Amino acid sequence: MCAAGVYPTFKHFPGHGHSDVDADLEPATTPDLATLEAADLKPFQDLTKLMKGRSLILSGHLDVPALTTEAQPSAGDLADLEDTIREQDVKAVFPESSVSAKLAEAVARDTGASTEYTLYGDTLGPEDSDASTWIGMEKANADNLVRGMTGGRRGCDFNAG
Repeated sequence: MCAAGVYPTFKHFPGHGHSDVDADLEPATTPDLATLEAADLKPFQDLTKLMKGRSLILSGHLDVPALTTEAQPSAGDLADLEDTIREQDVKAVFPESSVSAKLAEAVARDTGASTEYTLYGDTLGPEDSDASTWIGMEKANADNLVRGMTGGRRGCDFNAG
């Protein structure tokens, strides 16, 4: 899959184990980023190196201090993110349907990445959309991820087979 340009997403962001709540029922808070970097992120950093930096980490259901959608990034954080996007030739920034896309659009505008492909994270799509069911949402997300990462050259054909 990697040879075709599809890279893995490592699930359950480091720090998940520090939580004292069920993250499927309410947001869990991890230790601060410095604490995570000192120990919890090490295995993920090693995996990311093996993947030559072409992987993602799923952080859903977690409030990671300084890495949460609840807080606004600093100007320095945004500059670092934009530098990384340019250096890694990132094709797309994926806005989430239930969160304002303004920041993603600004980052994409500054870097040349696309925000054409929206993901459904905390909600299904509209009733009249292909993402109106859980399976439909998963298919729409997979298709949008592939289209975003390939610059729109490829998508998912779930009817092939």
